[in-house]
Amino acid sequence: MCTRPDFKNVWCAVLLPVLLAGLMCLNGCKPDKETLNQIEALKTEMAAVQQRLDEPDTRTEALTLKLETLSQALTETQEDIRKFTRLSEENGVMDSQLSAVKTHLAEVASQRDAAMAEAKETRAMLEQLQNELGRQIQKTAALAEQIADLQQALAAPVEEAAAAVEESKPKPDAPIVGFPEAPGFKD
Repeated sequence: MCTRPDFKNVWCAVLLPVLLAGLMCLNGCKPDKETLNQIEALKTEMAAVQQRLDEPDTRTEALTLKLETLSQALTETQEDIRKFTRLSEENGVMDSQLSAVKTHLAEVASQRDAAMAEAKETRAMLEQLQNELGRQIQKTAALAEQIADLQQALAAPVEEAAAAVEESKPKPDAPIVGFPEAPGFKD
């Protein structure tokens, strides 16, 4: 006489592996604390580098505005010198006034030169910070690859552990084939 397996036993045998597989999928492989700390440190460092990269942009804009202002002042001063030179020739203006204007012109020119030098320094610093940002991005990409490799390496042992749990599970109590069941005595 053939007996049918109990529905509860079959249901448990099917549901347990499905639940274990679902639990592994939902849990996933997580990187260790050291890797997480390294990632956080790199993110903090990248934020600091980004802030330092933004600083020269603001500074460059201010220097560019200052340079434009100084160039405009230089142009106006040169125009004034031309007027004074013409007036000096026409009216005999004093040499002291002319030398004062020339002195002012020299000051404006030196301020313009200083602003141009500062703009060059800012550009050099910006290039250096961009290079540093590139290196940090490469480091972060390398860490992301390491995390992916670790997750792949950890996935195989987790699957093996789930298979071992399934194998060590006790067999369901099934009725012995060949012995009729007594009426009224069911599990």
